[in-house]
Amino acid sequence: MKHIPFYLLIALIAACSAPNKPSQSAVNSLEQPPSYSGAKVAKEIKEDDTSSITDKNSNKGLSDDVHRDEDNNHVLLIKRPVDEAWALLGEAIRLKELEVTARNRKQGLYEVEYKADSLFGGFNLFGFGTPSTYLLKLESQNNGTKLSVSKKADDNEDDESLLKDGAPEYSRDNSSKLADMLFDTLQKNVTH
Repeated sequence: MKHIPFYLLIALIAACSAPNKPSQSAVNSLEQPPSYSGAKVAKEIKEDDTSSITDKNSNKGLSDDVHRDEDNNHVLLIKRPVDEAWALLGEAIRLKELEVTARNRKQGLYEVEYKADSLFGGFNLFGFGTPSTYLLKLESQNNGTKLSVSKKADDNEDDESLLKDGAPEYSRDNSSKLADMLFDTLQKNVTH
């Protein structure tokens, strides 16, 4: 009587560990999916045909025609005539939803409002997240166009002499961030 639980446990372990392979007739009776040779051919064609992918990507961006100026991170070089660069810059501004406050095509100038993302995302402490005005200047240069990004002087900005150590305050000048954003947009998103 004492050994009955032991034998039951042994029997249970033996029953669970025995291989439980289905018989060949049970496997053969399972429903098989229909075979279609056309599916294999379509798959091969799809793998070989990358033209539709490259065609879609070739219409966007000026990847080879937009470069950064190595000496100045506020300057972009566009390998297009000024008139074409004007239109491309206008599209980049529209795509990034920048507010244009003024434009002068003869002088190649856009004035835009831009507010860089803060350290805390969209939340800015003490109102420091107000947009600033930036000048985007297009100038003909060699075989292309030079785009310069600079912050427009604002009469309402703090006087440098009021800063604690008297050093100039450059933290609110986001010209290089705006230039980076325009560079990425022109390179990847603007349709030419």
